Amino acid sequence: MKKYCYFNGKIIESKKASLPINDIGVIRGYSIFDYFRTYNGRLFRLSDYYKRFKKSAKSIGFDIPISQKELESILLKLLKKNKDTDSAFRLVLTGGASSNSISLESKGNFYVIAENLPKIDPKYYKEGAKLITSEYQRQIPESKTASYIHAVKLQGEKKKAGAMEILYHYNGKVLECSTSNIFVIKNGVLKTPEKNVLHGITRKTIIELAKENGFKVAEKDIKMSEVWNADEVLITSSGKAMVLPIVKIDDKKISSGKVGPISEYLINAFRELTSNN
Repeated sequence: MKKYCYFNGKIIESKKASLPINDIGVIRGYSIFDYFRTYNGRLFRLSDYYKRFKKSAKSIGFDIPISQKELESILLKLLKKNKDTDSAFRLVLTGGASSNSISLESKGNFYVIAENLPKIDPKYYKEGAKLITSEYQRQIPESKTASYIHAVKLQGEKKKAGAMEILYHYNGKVLECSTSNIFVIKNGVLKTPEKNVLHGITRKTIIELAKENGFKVAEKDIKMSEVWNADEVLITSSGKAMVLPIVKIDDKKISSGKVGPISEYLINAFRELTSNN
C-alpha cells in the first residue's frame, strides 16, 4: 500500500483512513471493489473498469459517488502524490454505517487504495504454472463483491501445493479461478466460460487479441473433462498473473506439461499491447 489514498472526497495519508465500526461492509461483507493498473504511466482501459465497477454497484443496490472523469482525475493525482510512474489501484465501495448492522442507511464509504505493482517470477511464463481445484461458485459471480472467504480459506492449501491459483468448478463445469479467468485451448480454439463468472477486462483483451490474430474463440460452458484433455490452458487477470500459461492442475499435466505455442503467442501480444499503452 502506498503512502497516499483517496477517501470519501479527499486525498489523505493511507494510515489516517478509517471506517465506522458499524459499516456493513465490515460487519456483513456488503461491499464491492475493483482492481486495475497503469502501464507506462497511463490508465489501461479505465472505461471498461469503471463500467464493471458501476455494474457491480448496481447488482447490490449501490450508486457510484463519482463519474469516470472524476475517477480519472483522482487516479492521476494519486500517481503524482505517491511519486509513481506506475501503480495498481483498488476501488472499494462499502455499504456504510448501519444502526442495526444489516440495513443500508447511509451513502457508504468510497476509497481508492494505491498499491505496489504485482510481481511474478518470470520463470512461470517460460515453464508454466500450476492450479489446484475446488468445487465452488461465487455469489453474484458477475460482480466483484468483497466476499472472498472461500479463496482466503484455501490460500494455505494453494501455497502448500505450490500453485499459482485456485480453479473453481461446479456441477461438472469449469467456472473461473479465485482472482482470474481461464481459457481452455483445444485444436487451435480458445474456449472460456461465459456464464456464472466475472467478465474480466484482461479476459476481454485476450479475446480481442486472439480474434484479431486469426484464432477462433468460443464463450461457452466447459466441462471439467475438457480441461484434462486440453492442448493448453491459460489464465488472465488484472493482478499479478495478467496472462499466464498453466501446465499442471492438481497432480495432472496439461498435454505435454510445457507452455504451448498459442499461449506463448498471446502472452507476447498482450505484452506488446500494454508496452505501447
